Amino acid sequence: MDHHAWHAVKQLRNAGILHTVTPTNVLTKFAAPITDVILQDMHDRKFLDRCEAFGGHLTSSLIQVPHDLQTDRPCAT
Repeated sequence: MDHHAWHAVKQLRNAGILHTVTPTNVLTKFAAPITDVILQDMHDRKFLDRCEAFGGHLTSSLIQVPHDLQTDRPCAT
């Protein structure tokens, strides 16, 4: 980030306009709905067909996703 952008970020933070949001904070607040949507996707035939078209696996890159959903999942239901 360049000096001017960083200065603008600091000003926004100091004014209380900009707040840092971490993935952990988001997942703490929204873990249940995120998990529900992932589970819905795993039972959605159209989604699974698209998944198969792109290599056959759904991979999550979020370490905070519930353990049973962290690994590659075959597209077959």
